[in-house]
Amino acid sequence: SLDGRRMVRVHNLCMLAATGLPELFRLADLDAIFTANVKLHVPRLLKEPLNVVRDAFTELCADALYNYRVTCAKTSPAGQLILPESLKLMPLYTLGLLKSVGLRPNSPDSGRGGGGGPDPRADERAVSLSMLEDMPVSASYRLLHPRLYDLEKISTDAHPRAFTPLDDSTLHFALPLPIPCSAEHLSNSGAFLLDGGSHLLLQVGKDAPPDLLDEVLATSHADPSKPLELSEGSDLGGKVACMVKEMRHDLPFYVPLHVYVSGGNGPEERRVLSLLIEDKTKHEISYVDYLCAVHRRIQQKMQ
Repeated sequence: SLDGRRMVRVHNLCMLAATGLPELFRLADLDAIFTANVKLHVPRLLKEPLNVVRDAFTELCADALYNYRVTCAKTSPAGQLILPESLKLMPLYTLGLLKSVGLRPNSPDSGRGGGGGPDPRADERAVSLSMLEDMPVSASYRLLHPRLYDLEKISTDAHPRAFTPLDDSTLHFALPLPIPCSAEHLSNSGAFLLDGGSHLLLQVGKDAPPDLLDEVLATSHADPSKPLELSEGSDLGGKVACMVKEMRHDLPFYVPLHVYVSGGNGPEERRVLSLLIEDKTKHEISYVDYLCAVHRRIQQKMQ
């Protein structure tokens, strides 16, 4: 204490234990489970190859779903993938982790024939792994599951609760519903905001109409060669600024906002494509294919 006395602070917790596996799966906290798995297994990268650690996370996902299958869904058809309600997003979280900068393998084409340096770079991977090891439970889904928003739909078909105060708060507001994190929902005539956890990316389509550009950027023409900034003077711009403020809340680091025009194949656009975790890329499988791969592992365990 301030006056030199030695003191011990004691925390008493009353925690209920599950009496059976069905109850355990029903009450499972996916964010807590996944955050614990990340903190336990990411340090293995200091001693083991990247592909071994990546396979370990897929095995953890398959093990959890296999145990649910054999203990709580024995009568389900053998060819059907059964996901418990509490863990139904575990495969998506796992795929997001495998496609993150920290666990994504280097592109075989990088550094060859003028293809630039390694992708991702060593410093980017180190920062990503440090974030994964230190992330609180509340930030896990932000870092592992990017969220994509169509800004045109925000102004027309917004969720009824979007931009309304949360729990009578004067500081925090509900966000609109995101769209699937896939390139098929992007277009060169719209504007999209991607929350990637450690950074925010606002993509303005190269063919976006002048009225949309005026709403978002306060200009009728977006020059890709010049820095772009979000305009907060319009109704849509104010809503986007509100979203950015809410996304930055409760994170242990500052999240920068990058505004760019699509079609230039710049670093921001390549980063957006790498964060669309539901899509198949040159070196990574799609979410549907990953579900099939996890299902095959479960079936092998059942044989």
